[in-house]
Amino acid sequence: MKNLLLFTFATALSVTMISCGQSADEKKADSLQVDSISKSADNDADRMIDSINRADSINTANLKRVADSIHMADSMNAMKKGKK
Repeated sequence: MKNLLLFTFATALSVTMISCGQSADEKKADSLQVDSISKSADNDADRMIDSINRADSINTANLKRVADSIHMADSMNAMKKGKK
């Protein structure tokens, strides 16, 4: 009798442990969620890189504007010195 109860308990415990695992639908849902998070992170990284590139372009344009202003001031200064 003890052996029968022990066997029944072990079988019930095994069935319970096996049935507690994720189903195929749950695994697929988890996989889709991970893919969605990954795509979102990739999009965020792409937007950040685009923003950095735009800021770099603006910075380059500002540096060129300053260099042009300095060049123009030097040219005007040279012209004034030449007229004297």
